[in-house]
Amino acid sequence: MTKFSIYGEVPALEALLKQLQEQYGDLITASFSDPDGIDVMPNNVDKGVGIRLLMEHIGVPAEGVACIGDSFNDLAMFRACEQSYAMAHAPQAVREEAAFVAETVGNALYKLL
Repeated sequence: MTKFSIYGEVPALEALLKQLQEQYGDLITASFSDPDGIDVMPNNVDKGVGIRLLMEHIGVPAEGVACIGDSFNDLAMFRACEQSYAMAHAPQAVREEAAFVAETVGNALYKLL
């Protein structure tokens, strides 16, 4: 298994996320992926690792890659791409990690082109 998702009420998910990080933080990465859901994965399995492997495989440097995300599970991907875009509806902490903020995916693509 590479990932599983848990959905529920936000307060219960926040408590579960804290417990998972405290008990298994050396083995897993857990973060909110939706307003009412968290993703749980083994360490070193995330969007950032995946995009770095893809860039290496096709020979494209980070400055030649753009990514768009809207949640905490996108933060590792933002760190891997020089041109990272957070959606305007993303949580403030997610927007702060991206290089740029866009209202829509179309707006991000327009800026890139």
